[in-house]
Amino acid sequence: MVRKGSLIALILVLLLALATVPEGHADNIGSIVKGTGRILISALQIPASILEDSGRVLFPFGIVTGTLKGAVKMLLGTLQGGLEIAQGAAPYAKYLVFFI
Repeated sequence: MVRKGSLIALILVLLLALATVPEGHADNIGSIVKGTGRILISALQIPASILEDSGRVLFPFGIVTGTLKGAVKMLLGTLQGGLEIAQGAAPYAKYLVFFI
């Protein structure tokens, strides 16, 4: 069995080792989070455009134009979010070989 004193000494050494490790800089995490948020928000573009256009255009045409405009906004937002995620994750792709 491990004695209590040696266990405490081991924990202190590990804490000291973790405290002296240089901080990792993740500059691209912001792009990944921003792209993910853009993709999640793009799903709400169709209902938002329908509500926006139904107040401005006559009854059936407001729904149709809102749907079309929202679909285009959703498609472009999803594409832009995916590209931002890819741009943010590209520097980390070199580490993928360690997980295979």
